[in-house]
Amino acid sequence: MGRGKNRGGKKWNRKRKADEKSAKSGKERTNGAGDYHATLNSNAKFEAYYSYVGLHSTRYDEEAKEFVPCTNDEEKHAERDRFMNSMCSILPASFRVDRSLDSTIQT
Repeated sequence: MGRGKNRGGKKWNRKRKADEKSAKSGKERTNGAGDYHATLNSNAKFEAYYSYVGLHSTRYDEEAKEFVPCTNDEEKHAERDRFMNSMCSILPASFRVDRSLDSTIQT
């Protein structure tokens, strides 16, 4: 099955691969120099679900150091905007989990 056939008309050849690599070594890479723009991702069902379950009905009070109910629609919309901005933020390549957390949360 597939023996003796090559893809693209070229067999794998160590010398040819080395020649191709040396030919590419002098060229400037263009894939990192593009003008890229991040697209805004949104999902109406996702947003509707979290609004329905009441995720935006509470906010964190810095002074009291606890979650308190939102008193009006403006606070709910502000909390929703904070939530969506945090969901759209890019995470670092690696991050650490605090070892003082419960072991069920760490796994």
